[in-house]
Amino acid sequence: MLFPLSWFYGGFMTIRRWLYNSGVLPAQTLPVPSIGIGNLRVGGTGKTPHTEYVLKLLASHYYNTALISRGYGRKNKQIQVANALPPSKQTSENLGDEPYQLYQKFPNTIVVVAKNRLLGFRAMQAYNTRTEVVVFDDVYQHLSVTPGMQILLTEYGDPYFHDYPFPAGNLREFSSAAKNAHCIIVTKCPTTLSLQKATLLRDKLHLRHGQACFFTTYRYLPPNPCNDAARQTLLLPDTPVLLLTAIARPTPLYQHLRSVFHDIEHLKFQDHHHLTPKDMTRVSSLLTAGYRQKVLITTEKDFARGFSFDKEHEKIPLFTVGIEVAFLFHEEELFNQKMIEYVRENTKNSPFSG
Repeated sequence: MLFPLSWFYGGFMTIRRWLYNSGVLPAQTLPVPSIGIGNLRVGGTGKTPHTEYVLKLLASHYYNTALISRGYGRKNKQIQVANALPPSKQTSENLGDEPYQLYQKFPNTIVVVAKNRLLGFRAMQAYNTRTEVVVFDDVYQHLSVTPGMQILLTEYGDPYFHDYPFPAGNLREFSSAAKNAHCIIVTKCPTTLSLQKATLLRDKLHLRHGQACFFTTYRYLPPNPCNDAARQTLLLPDTPVLLLTAIARPTPLYQHLRSVFHDIEHLKFQDHHHLTPKDMTRVSSLLTAGYRQKVLITTEKDFARGFSFDKEHEKIPLFTVGIEVAFLFHEEELFNQKMIEYVRENTKNSPFSG
């Protein structure tokens, strides 16, 4: 019964995209190189780790970079330039957990949160006119701005060609919209993915001429201590662990930690959930249940939302597990080269290039 609604919604989004592509509706091309990272699917496809990868790449080449994001889940809906805010306002509630997390990791990057990406760019220009590259997070359906390099992410376990538009499926528009991307990255691939299977999947993507395709996986980093209690704790395979997650797809992380720790309990919340005092009471109770006190492990994104233990449990060892993107089939250098060549070529035409 939902399929007619999906066709109606998908058709509307197709017409909307056509109106922007044909120039009937205005689409702004920025005066500086811009890289957009987005997806067709509702939910997590790995935008934050891939955005972090691109920011690291640009930083390694000493570019002055800005990140413009919607700031999903934040309570303040006004346009915010994180760098211009007092420290007390530089929070996940004010910026959104993902932009706040990236701002913490890249303090030299200008981070702007704005629902309207074009207005966000103008706010960034007003704050700093020397930005050389702009990275847009989750911008594929925001057609009023046209990134010069558009990266589309699709998840290996749930590629867009197997799905339908909302509400019958989880796509934001028909899969044919993928032809507008310059580069498609198949994310969250198994590390054992064979070249043969990757080639078969690549064929199903029906890449247009000149459209690049890459395959990436996640590499989990060792747990990072976040408080004094954690820094004084030696993690062993038999250490009891409580894993707390509020992300879209926590199963891979849980499976990874299960391979490391023998005694692990998983407490799951919905994506972008902010912990309430009642939640923290439940967490504290689970940490102290059993014959041995557990350590708490969470994701960097969840940690960015903040933890507030009561005095009785504030000495609980707290760790975060970070992830980084790894390219399969030794194609990291090819991807890096494609990004940097685009930036270099278009920086020559930028009003800030000299």
